[in-house]
Order: sequence, then C-alpha cells, then structure tokens
Amino acid sequence: MDQSIDYLSVEDLGWVHFKTQLISFGHHGLPPDVHFTISYDSRSEDINFHLTRNVPTNENKPKIAIACINKELLNKLQIPIAETILGKLLLPLDIKFLRSKYGRRLYYLSFADLEQDSRKVDIEVKITNEFKKISAVKRRTRLKINSPTETVLKSMFLTAKMRNLLLDNLNRFPKQFSSTTGTGFLLTGKTIVPFIRIDQNWYRINDRMNPIDLFLAWIDTSTRKELVAKFTESISFIKTAETYKDTEPYDTPIRLVELLHPQTDFV
Repeated sequence: MDQSIDYLSVEDLGWVHFKTQLISFGHHGLPPDVHFTISYDSRSEDINFHLTRNVPTNENKPKIAIACINKELLNKLQIPIAETILGKLLLPLDIKFLRSKYGRRLYYLSFADLEQDSRKVDIEVKITNEFKKISAVKRRTRLKINSPTETVLKSMFLTAKMRNLLLDNLNRFPKQFSSTTGTGFLLTGKTIVPFIRIDQNWYRINDRMNPIDLFLAWIDTSTRKELVAKFTESISFIKTAETYKDTEPYDTPIRLVELLHPQTDFV
C-alpha cells in the first residue's frame, strides 16, 4: 500500500476522517447525516469545533460552531492540559496495601516480558489474519472494520497459545524491579488491575471517567456546562436544517480562554 489510511470506520461505533487541515468524525449517537469537525485551517488564528450536516447538494451545508480557541493559546496550554487530563485518567494505586493484603497471592504480568517472548510473533500473525476477515481497505486509504462475532473474538484472543503465553509470563509480585518504569496487569484472585509504574509511584486507569468529561477536564465547570448546553441545543437545530442560512443565527462558538484558577467539580 503506497498511501496511508486517512479514513477509519467501525461498525456500530462511528468513523473518523483525517484531512490536511481538519479532522471529521461521526458517531452512532448522532443523526447519520451529522458529524463533528475539528478545523485547524492555516488561514485562521483559531482552532474550532463544529457540527455539520450533509445535504443532497453538498453545498451551503448547515454548520454550527460549538467552540473555538486561539492556536497560540492552545500551544501554550499543551502541558497543563496534558497534566490535568492525565491527573484525571491515572489514579494512585496503593501497592503497599495490595502487597500487605494479598501477599504471595498477588501476581504480576509485565507487558515488557510479553514483548520479549518469541511466541508472540505467531500469535500476532494469527490475530492479524483474523482481523483481515472483519476488515477491508476501500479506495486504497479507507479502512472499514465490521463488528466481530463472538466466534471471531475467540479465535483472535481465546486460544491455547495466547493462554499459555500469559500464564507462562505470570509471576508472583517481585521484591524489586530491574527498570524504573513498567506497565502490565496485577492479579488478585478474580480481580485484574491494569497498572503504570513510574519509579516508586503506581497508577491505575480511572475506568469510571466519562470520555467527554475527560476531554473537557481542563475547562472550568461553568464553561463546561455552557459547552454541553450549546452542543445539545445545536444538535436539535442542525438535524432538520437544510442550508447554512438555517443555522447561521446559532453559528456563534464559545471562545475558550485561559483562566488563572479554573474551578472544576471533578473529585
């Protein structure tokens, strides 16, 4: 393949399309002819997030901008935004408590060990071959993935080779580690906990975090509520609009600005 994939669709989930100066994506929760777009046009000082409805003429499309932010400001805020999001996504893991509670019943599965196991090559080939059965490349750059059946999932992951690979790399929790960082799973009885280790600090993934809340975690509570209300209102307007003129009165994005002490309601 001499061209990169620029369009990905997953059955019953949605699609995403990467272009030079924008990213568009649809979701099964939206009307089928409505999609999101993140635009970073070089002719504009802003990045904007808007909704668009496809119409038969494909011209003068209904559009409502939800939010925008100055490119220079976003670049300035990259590190604090990343720190905020990671702070919500990664929760401290009390490894001393787990070691005290489970003792020799605490098991450790390292992704690094799996990566070094030569048997993973055969398993990767098997998974790749099974994946090809539920996917197809259209027009050279568009990848379509169908919903896998239970049979396909079992043939991809629930194999004897996969089970043996995992079991053979499952060890009791070590007294010390050879590297300063690591990722993998901790097993305590019937509980499996994915972890990230950085020096002496252990973290687990916050799987209760709503993806939308995570995406908006760096925005203050008041503005976040405005964005949710604006989005909900915009969906109701755009789903029946026929031209841009129908949505023009609502095409006024909320501008995101830097707050010195943003107030959030996340715990």
